[in-house]
Amino acid sequence: GSREELLEAVGRETKKTGTATVTVVDPSGRRREIVVQPGANLRDTLVNDGIDVYRGTTAWTNCAGHQMCGTCIVDVVDGAAATNRKSNDEEGTLNLQGCETSCRLSCVTFVYGDIEVRVRPDREGGFFGSATSGSAW
Repeated sequence: GSREELLEAVGRETKKTGTATVTVVDPSGRRREIVVQPGANLRDTLVNDGIDVYRGTTAWTNCAGHQMCGTCIVDVVDGAAATNRKSNDEEGTLNLQGCETSCRLSCVTFVYGDIEVRVRPDREGGFFGSATSGSAW
């Protein structure tokens, strides 16, 4: 069958064409909407719109979106099916940091439909590689 038939059979919608909306909720609860093209990288979208996805000193010590530091964590609170799936590597990084299952590394998350994210969500561990993250070197 067609791609559309396959997606319908597994209960998923066809990826939208046109635009998608990323609704961002910051730690103070303020909401903001950003309109993106489908396939947009979430970290780049947030950073380019002036939204801080990092905690404390990781604003200066991050890897600039190359999935090497694990510090650009966001919580996808709605619309996770409108993003790419997590890789085993991303899942492992998030697990080591005590993140909820809805959390993603924004640098490897691509947006294909409307989503809502919380930036800098609370979590048990520190940033990846820190003594409190459970992943210290």
